[in-house]
Amino acid sequence: MKTKQEIVENWLPRYTGTALKDFGEYIILVNFSGYVRAFADMYHVPINGESRSMMCATADNITIMTNSYKLVYSSGCFLSLYN
Repeated sequence: MKTKQEIVENWLPRYTGTALKDFGEYIILVNFSGYVRAFADMYHVPINGESRSMMCATADNITIMTNSYKLVYSSGCFLSLYN
């Protein structure tokens, strides 16, 4: 059985194409890619993972990412991924 930390370290880079070090301290999960695009436009930052399952953008220590695969966040850690 993998720990929550191991799951996060594996899933986030795989599904977003973004290195863990490039995520902000705070993560906003959204269900519509338009929110990620608007955030990226507002802060003039690139969007990562547009060709992957989940896309994200980071600015001011905040990462916004699509949650198309229902990545569940609880107690400071992502717990499960389901369709």
